[in-house]
Amino acid sequence: MKHLNAFLFSPITAVVCALALLVFVVGTSRTSFSSVSASEPIADTLLVELLGNDINQNQPPSDEYIARVEAAQRVELGFDISSVLTSIYKKEGQSFKRGELLAKLDIRRLEAEKNELTARSQRAQALLELAENSLTRLRGLETSNNVSKQRLDEAAQQRDAAKGDLDVVKAQLSSVQLEITKSKLFAPFDGIVVDRLTDAGRTVTLGLPILLVEQSGNPEIKVNMPLAAARKLALGQTMQVRHQAQVSEAKIDRINLSLSSSRSAEVYLSAEKRNIALIPGEIIKVELQSESDSTDVWVPLTALAEYRQGLWSVFIATPTTNGDGTEFILKRSVVTVTNLRGNYARISGGVTPDNRPYVVNQGTHRIVEGQQVRVALVADKTGMTQ
Repeated sequence: MKHLNAFLFSPITAVVCALALLVFVVGTSRTSFSSVSASEPIADTLLVELLGNDINQNQPPSDEYIARVEAAQRVELGFDISSVLTSIYKKEGQSFKRGELLAKLDIRRLEAEKNELTARSQRAQALLELAENSLTRLRGLETSNNVSKQRLDEAAQQRDAAKGDLDVVKAQLSSVQLEITKSKLFAPFDGIVVDRLTDAGRTVTLGLPILLVEQSGNPEIKVNMPLAAARKLALGQTMQVRHQAQVSEAKIDRINLSLSSSRSAEVYLSAEKRNIALIPGEIIKVELQSESDSTDVWVPLTALAEYRQGLWSVFIATPTTNGDGTEFILKRSVVTVTNLRGNYARISGGVTPDNRPYVVNQGTHRIVEGQQVRVALVADKTGMTQ
């Protein structure tokens, strides 16, 4: 009994029991793992996202330019005579019609000069009538030889001098009347007052601006763009105008290929449809549809994967031979990037408009050529069978 107890509680017995327990646990876990593996797969086939037949993505992006709405006419109005400004009838923001009186000068000095010239004109007219009557009488005496030839010549000269004096006075009177007319500032077109540059009571000089005005209606759109792009445009060509959430169309009215201070060409557009209220001074966006080769396609930058020697590639999903359309094999296609714009790249090479819907949209770092995958479409927009 003493030997049995010594054997049961010896270190050798403890080690043997521990090894037996370990073998039992390992065997049980292997059996459990085998049963689970037999009923469930360890990992599912990878799910990738394809571009699909997204119409918006198939269209090449537009070139977008910042444009400014400008009034057809923007001028500073003033007088071309000097006098005291007595009245300004319009303030900032007020509209006016063509021919409407906008401002007026003091004309008291001109009225006094006009009255003086009127009196001089009447006197000159009287002197002319007297000279003509005298010449008529002397000619009546010429038949009886009671007047000398010298006297007749003097009478004729006096009549001509009186007539000339009258013409001078009439010309001066017309000049004063013209200045009186110019003392009133009339609107040259329908428009709105942008700024009032002076106030009543000031003595204005020749050419001093009084009001800054803009023509209302028929605004034009000024776009600055690179010279190379402007040379491809044509008069009458349509461009899209985007203002906030509204989109309209505008036609090219004229093109100025002379480089401005910003080293760009200037293109002027006229709004074709008035569904957008354009206010002079506003900043809007103008879009011009890009031109590309019919064999080129546009793909998101996320679809590109780096390849050897600086080349780029995309992955195209090809259906497997099982025929159920649920599994695809990935094939790599080397492409050439011909243009970049925003988040898109224009590529040529192994991708055509026909197989573009099967290009993997993103996650190219997780896949390799020849890998078997399941597919889903971008936002499920096309209804393609997965």
